[in-house]
Amino acid sequence: MEEKIEQQKELSYEIIESSKDSYVGEPLSAVIGLGEQKKVLVSAINWFKKYETFRSKGVDLPRGFLLYGEPGNGKTLLIKEVIKCSEAPVFVFKGNASACDIPSDLESMFQKVKEVGHAVVIIDELDLLISSDNRVARILQDNLDGVNSHKDMLVICATNNIDEIPEALRRNGRLEKVMRIMPPTGNECVLFLKKSFNDLGVKLPDDFRDEDFAAALDGVSCASIKAIVNETILKNGFGRITSDMIYDSIFAITNGAIDDKTPDIYENAVHEAGHALVAKAFDKYFRIGRLVIHSSEGYMSVSQIDRGYWPHDKMIADIKISMAGLLAEKLIFKKGGMGCDNDMQWAYKRAALAVNRVGYLSCANTLPDIPRYMRVRNETEARRSRNEAEIEKLLRKCERNVCRYLKSNKKLLIEIADELFAKKNLKSFEVNAIIDRGNGVRRAALLMK
Repeated sequence: MEEKIEQQKELSYEIIESSKDSYVGEPLSAVIGLGEQKKVLVSAINWFKKYETFRSKGVDLPRGFLLYGEPGNGKTLLIKEVIKCSEAPVFVFKGNASACDIPSDLESMFQKVKEVGHAVVIIDELDLLISSDNRVARILQDNLDGVNSHKDMLVICATNNIDEIPEALRRNGRLEKVMRIMPPTGNECVLFLKKSFNDLGVKLPDDFRDEDFAAALDGVSCASIKAIVNETILKNGFGRITSDMIYDSIFAITNGAIDDKTPDIYENAVHEAGHALVAKAFDKYFRIGRLVIHSSEGYMSVSQIDRGYWPHDKMIADIKISMAGLLAEKLIFKKGGMGCDNDMQWAYKRAALAVNRVGYLSCANTLPDIPRYMRVRNETEARRSRNEAEIEKLLRKCERNVCRYLKSNKKLLIEIADELFAKKNLKSFEVNAIIDRGNGVRRAALLMK
């Protein structure tokens, strides 16, 4: 794509003029997943291209779009694709509080947009701009639907923190189309991984199994997948790569730096084996990925069968899987390791959600990170105590079930741990093969009581 970029030396935006012939292929096709969000944006772009036709018939087009979600999941890539296929001048605002007067530059940019006429406006990290100067929100409001607002423009903003964007800015006529950019599913991660390797001319290994990598990558951001591909190439070159090389990169990127001088410990193998054994019993809801122990750490990747669907029984299953690692260690070693804290905190949060069904309600003191909108206004000390008693009751019941299940399958638990400790990593099909040889599945009913 040929682009002409006019740099503004003293201001904080740039203008990108795209040729009508600059985009080849289906719009936004480079973005994997996000089907509904892409449909909305493609429709908006197509309408925008026919602005004069709609205006002549008295039809008002949606002009404000807000993309939000965790960093690294595709907001920037979506915006880049919009720029490519917009067929109009694009104003990209890059406010920097330390280098410019943000409100003044924002006003200046919108004035330039009015002079140009038909244009697209891109504003990234909107939450940071608003927090740096409260005049930013007012300027956006005035330019989107104020008395002298410009109609022939498309404004697309992005933010990592939707809570920092005022409600007044999100109503109809302003940033009216609010779209959450979700983390990719495991299958979408695999597609992105394959595309990234293919773009670099690297052939995937023959033993590459989509389902195993889907479980290992579930919940990993797009940015992290790109980092995994780069890590694999940098360590192993552009020649023949193996699945284990990719798995090692997944662990390195998603788990951070590991001190290789720390010895491997068998407790980690038992811990991850406990998670896997219980997760297998709930294969209606979850799919086991890879088990790994690396120096003093370990992890089990697991993916949801039906992502986003969370009936009560699935919440209970999640609680039991979370606490299984600690309970496996206690069964074998009569103690739990320091790494169990996160698992138990997750189990507690899930139990709170399962008890309340509509939020954590009275757990505000024990779980300070609960969003304010999920709390109950008429909360009392008595209600809080009853609520926490119900949560503890549920956790104790889950613990008894998991302990009974692990005890009845102790031999199988040790077999998985031994195999994991010997190999340091087990793929999905290897874990399932060990469990299927044993009697874990037949005794899964113990976990349901």
